[in-house]
Amino acid sequence: MDERLGQLLPTKDPDIEAQLHRLRVIEFLLPLILGVNELKQDDADLLAKAQSLGIVPSALASPRFCFLVSKFKGADGSYVANNRHAEFIDNLFARHGVRTESIIAYRRAVTLVIDGGNGTLTNLLELPLTETVQTARRMLSEHCTIGVSRAFSALSECSNGYFQAVTARRYTSDGAGDIRFIADEEKKEELAIDQAEKTVVMLEQLLKVGTREQLNDFIEGLYRSGTRENANLLVIQMIATVCRVVSSVSDRPDAFRLLASNPLFSRITANSTEEATKHEILDFCGRAQALITQSRKRESEVLCDRVVQIIDERFSDEGLSLVGVSNELAVSPNYLSALIKKVRKKNFITLLTERRMQAAHDMLLCSNLKIAEITERCGYSDQHYFSYCFKKFYGESPNRIRQTTVGGQP
Repeated sequence: MDERLGQLLPTKDPDIEAQLHRLRVIEFLLPLILGVNELKQDDADLLAKAQSLGIVPSALASPRFCFLVSKFKGADGSYVANNRHAEFIDNLFARHGVRTESIIAYRRAVTLVIDGGNGTLTNLLELPLTETVQTARRMLSEHCTIGVSRAFSALSECSNGYFQAVTARRYTSDGAGDIRFIADEEKKEELAIDQAEKTVVMLEQLLKVGTREQLNDFIEGLYRSGTRENANLLVIQMIATVCRVVSSVSDRPDAFRLLASNPLFSRITANSTEEATKHEILDFCGRAQALITQSRKRESEVLCDRVVQIIDERFSDEGLSLVGVSNELAVSPNYLSALIKKVRKKNFITLLTERRMQAAHDMLLCSNLKIAEITERCGYSDQHYFSYCFKKFYGESPNRIRQTTVGGQP
């Protein structure tokens, strides 16, 4: 075990070149993931810089990226991620042929995954993610939880990817799985949330350095192209952005006077004391939280019902598997497995085996099919293995069940 761990963890005295490379990676990635640049950087320049640093292979003309955010919790409950964990992740993923660059930020291991874009992200990452969590538990005696962002193709989207991974990892707090993909947890509403976030960035830039004409054209364009629902969301985002930008460049009283003079803001705050506003916000947030919880529970149940339906319809398919079903439902295998255990209190294999055994039992009692035919119709290619599973499930062999129940012929 110590020898295997030594292959994953770095030595205590890494060579100077490796240290310099990691510093260059941090200097490049950290501003991107924190979004500290006011103006969007040119994607071609960013890619060229990443290639010159050795982060992205030059052979990848159209790379695909995603972020992982990992936390490692020690036996005392404290978070212990450090540079050795970053190299631990990179070494482990490299064993699976997946290129990564990891840094440590805010007691998290932040990992940029670099891929050529072949296959689905969940299939590419399933094995190294699972091994990371299991190896951390077995060899480091640490509890590792990981969040995974959506895939993106432009390095200027690093900030969005990072915060998606941070959010995804927080979903592990429900105990339903240590690996969570943001795509499993949250639907991608491009016309609502993503557009609102992009609008905020552009609005902030125009407030600071744009002309009045550019600002007017931008806002008019939003109302021409958006729906009523999106417009309401954008109004809330824009009020918050204006307040924040004005406060950052002017005296605070100026910001308050601006807001107080605006009829839109006045309608929101009219006839409300600070205490009343606080209670209204608490009630609003509480009801929103309850709605989110109820919605997630309902979606989880619907997803599990769909799994059971697929098993009912295709249990005779020998190739039916958790990975295949998860791909069909557009969720990760880890997420689907954890969800089934949480909702159904059983794993996928147990549900599939139960359905196959039920079908086999019915065929034995209600047909004259030979055992070999029943074996095939129940998704098994080996009659001896089928008989083993059947006896384990019912306590008696298929021949015995048929003979004692109906006196039929095997």
